Amino acid sequence: MKNPIYKSVVYLIAMITVAILSLTSCAGEYISTDIITDKDNSRVVINEAHWQDLNLIILPEAYRTEDMENFKQDVAKVYNMLQNVKPYCYMLDRITVSYSTACVSQSNELGSGRTALGCGVPDDRVLALNNDSINKAIKWLKSPAGNDVVLVIVNTDAYIGCTWMSTAADYMPVAVCAANDYCFITAVIHELGHAIGQLEDEYVEYNTPIPAKEIKKMKGWQKAGFFLNVSLDATNVYWKRIIEDVDYQHEGTGVYEGGGLYASGVYRSTENSVMRTHNRPDYNAVSRYLIYQQVMKCHTGVEPLYSEFKREDLAYPDKEWDWQSANKPTNPKRKSAPARQDQEMHHHHCIVWK
Repeated sequence: MKNPIYKSVVYLIAMITVAILSLTSCAGEYISTDIITDKDNSRVVINEAHWQDLNLIILPEAYRTEDMENFKQDVAKVYNMLQNVKPYCYMLDRITVSYSTACVSQSNELGSGRTALGCGVPDDRVLALNNDSINKAIKWLKSPAGNDVVLVIVNTDAYIGCTWMSTAADYMPVAVCAANDYCFITAVIHELGHAIGQLEDEYVEYNTPIPAKEIKKMKGWQKAGFFLNVSLDATNVYWKRIIEDVDYQHEGTGVYEGGGLYASGVYRSTENSVMRTHNRPDYNAVSRYLIYQQVMKCHTGVEPLYSEFKREDLAYPDKEWDWQSANKPTNPKRKSAPARQDQEMHHHHCIVWK
């Protein structure tokens, strides 16, 4: 039988060896493993709701240590928006909002491999995401209920606005927005409309009828409960009840042709809203109802009644806030280095909304 002191020495040597190997294996990574997995230091909670409610996680990308104060100011603008834009402003007791201080980049150059989340360069407003890095970054931020939505704020002058989404239950939506843009906050509102409300774009990029292939895709998404703010049938729209509701007629709720990127064959509910243009900071009633439904399904586990939405929505007065100033960069002199070509894309069966 070996001496107890001998056993203790052997155990100590083994532990030191494991620690050295762990540090060595992490030495080449651009994220500090010790920081990223530190529960106490990485999570900053702005607004705390119940653990089963919607969990909005905000992450920085291409922010170096010297840029982190800018990131915190950008987060403050996002939270200020949530306090002023319906339906978020009257549902904040059902939304947890937090951000990470652990995702500090070695470089602010997208595509360099030295940014915290390893994102690639923007291509037509779309940013390639490294899902492995994002999942690692939110390890201690996720909700036990899985009701997570991620907002990535990118420290770049490039125009970036996209949302990665999937119908698969084990995929969380990830919205991506550039902080240094003339429409930073309205882009955040727009992208969170996709990520939280499962909304479709209401603007037009192609001056053509929607192709048959896209019709088939949209029908599949709508069957899964997505894209219900647009319709392929002008006579049978999802929001007919809101059209007939006199309390929402002042918003001009009706049936307007054009949406889902196409000029005809797709219909939306109002002439304009934030899902159609960055010159508007608000959702229309149909989008608010759809966002309300998603948040309440997290909160209660069941789909809310229309009467519940209407009672809360009409009871809360519209707020005036300085969204034009919020759209401007926190620090106009802040610029990221020119982006380089991405070497590897990590789409992981997600789809992208521009």
